Amino acid sequence: MSKTEELYRNRVPRTRHDTHVYERTGHTMPWFVPSTSLDALQTFEVRSTDIFLITYPKSGTTWTRKIITLVMNDANEEMIQANIPISMKASLPEFHRNLNEEPWYKKLEKTNGRRFIPTHLAPSLLPPQVFEKPVKVIYVARNPKDAAVSYYHHYMTSPDEMPYKWEDYLSIFRSKNMAYGGDWGSHVIPWWERRNNLNVLFMKYEDMVKVKLAVGRSTLPKRRMKSSIKCTRSGSETVDLKWSLSDYSLLIDDILRGGNVGENG
Repeated sequence: MSKTEELYRNRVPRTRHDTHVYERTGHTMPWFVPSTSLDALQTFEVRSTDIFLITYPKSGTTWTRKIITLVMNDANEEMIQANIPISMKASLPEFHRNLNEEPWYKKLEKTNGRRFIPTHLAPSLLPPQVFEKPVKVIYVARNPKDAAVSYYHHYMTSPDEMPYKWEDYLSIFRSKNMAYGGDWGSHVIPWWERRNNLNVLFMKYEDMVKVKLAVGRSTLPKRRMKSSIKCTRSGSETVDLKWSLSDYSLLIDDILRGGNVGENG
């Protein structure tokens, strides 16, 4: 048993799944990213029209997903309202939380048209065809200090995880074997090295915050959030879109926090 596994298993679990982590090719993976999904993704058929959003956990994934949804729908309010249940609730292809339901990668395989695929997987765990086909890749990197603290708060509030001491958590993060995310540098650097590739858009979370890229968030009652965006359509018309995302389980307070820069998450 690795040191990381031992630290995880020594905690009193909040749920029966909490201590279920396993090792795979140098990565510690949580129970909801099973080896069956990772095996299947190694032969997953990638399409040249696919758009992959790749991030280390807690690096602005949900925010960027919203932006991409708007761009893909030309800021058309009716199209966005129709697609939000799919694009905002769709899980990551590696997820398989309910064994009685079809894995997410299977649902993606049946999807027609252009696919938007968010994932937290490290380069070595991604479908090999991501690097073989001219797919569009958007990679968002965040300062590891802020990502680490945000990830810690996620663990402190997630129903799937057990809160534990900061010192124990930091030991795991610094061991470069963080469950699911793994080593921050090994996750980010390969994409930084590809930043000049025509099919790769490498963005920094801090730059997104600096320019307040696309989405503004306001403080609202618990489990409720509104978003607004100003976009220019194909013509010259500028639209200001607002919608409530309170019904979507993905967008809850324990996932969306302050999102600050340089203030430790």
